[in-house]
Order: sequence, then structure tokens, then C-alpha cells
Amino acid sequence: MENDPNMALISAMTELCGQNDEIRGAPQMKQLISLLASDETGGALDETGQDLVATSLKATEDAALLDAFVRSEAALKRLVKWLEASMSGERADQTRVLLSLFAHLPMTVEALMASKAGHVVNNARKVENEAVKKAAVELVKAWKAMSSGKPAAPKPPPVAKRPAAPAPAPDAKRVRPEAAEDEDFGLDSALSGAGAPRKASLKPDHLRARRPVQQLPSTLPSRSRP
Repeated sequence: MENDPNMALISAMTELCGQNDEIRGAPQMKQLISLLASDETGGALDETGQDLVATSLKATEDAALLDAFVRSEAALKRLVKWLEASMSGERADQTRVLLSLFAHLPMTVEALMASKAGHVVNNARKVENEAVKKAAVELVKAWKAMSSGKPAAPKPPPVAKRPAAPAPAPDAKRVRPEAAEDEDFGLDSALSGAGAPRKASLKPDHLRARRPVQQLPSTLPSRSRP
């Protein structure tokens, strides 16, 4: 059909895109921006045409080309209108496609304010679809980090709760950690074959058994002369 905007876009994309579906250069990006800004083309695209645009932009890695797209208020506003329409029509799959496109674009604070993209994506966090809600939450988090100049912090892994230490026995003597290590080391030595010291007697001196003292004779026997 001659007046079909999707067919017009598909025909134009054959000239705008490279072998990997990326936008080939600055002139081609300028032409894509012009197509999206036009109500006759960009304003009349259905999901097929929108998916084609999203695919080509996400395949583009050239930062300068993506910056040029983000600087176009008209092009960004077109994407925002597509996103709003997908949310109001409860087309979750299309909403996720557009959220992933916004995540790929190098958005700035100025671009978010001018296009109202931040407001619309923030509302996407309130939808019932869990996949859409999660994508919107992550995107808002990334944009907040961008606006503050800090990278988005990754989610910390869950921390396992440490088991409560058993209460010490009533008569147990608390020792310093260094002392405990010394005791363990001493125990290892004993088990490895080291001789254990003899126990000292606990009896008082006056109760210990004494060996009888041999009395020496008071006089020495005389030696007889031959």
C-alpha cells in the first residue's frame, strides 16, 4: 500500500541500516530522526514499525550517533508517546521493547526533562505486569544514578544469618582468643605424642609420707691392732 507508514519506513530502513541493522552514519541518523518527528510517519507506525526502529537503534553502538538521537527532543517524545500508548493498551511485550530501548540510549538529565521520559517510565513501575515493573524499576534506578553522577550499585547478595553462639557453662572460664589458640595448639602437641607433665601433689607437707631417717652410731667402732 502506497500510504502505509510501516512500508515507507521499511523501505527507508534498507538505506539507513548496515548489515547488522545498525544506523550506518550521521546522515542516516538524521533521516531517521526526521521520519520519527513526522506525524505522517512516526506518528502512524504500529508495533511492527516501532519494533524496527527499536531494533536498529539498539543495534547501533556508535556513541556519537546515539547522542545525536538523544539530543532530538522530537524523536525522544515520539518514543515516549509509543511507551504511553503501550502502557494504556496493556501491551506488556511492546512496553518491554521500548523500555529496553530507553535503557540503551545515553540519556541525560536535560533529555529526560524535555521529553518527560522519566515521568512516564516512573509510572511504568506501577503496572501489574511483573516483568514490566522490574524493567522500569531498574531503568529508574540507573537514571537516578546517572543524575547524581554515581554508578548504580548492584544488589548485594543476601547475607546468611550467623547462628547464635551457645551460652557458656556456668563454671566455664572465659578466655581471650589468643589464649584459646594457645590451648588448641597445646592440645595438638599432646595428641601428637608429647609427654604430659607429672601432676604435683596437693597434700600439705606435714601429711606427706616421709622415709625414716637412718640413725648413725654415736661412736665409731675401734679398729683392733694386729
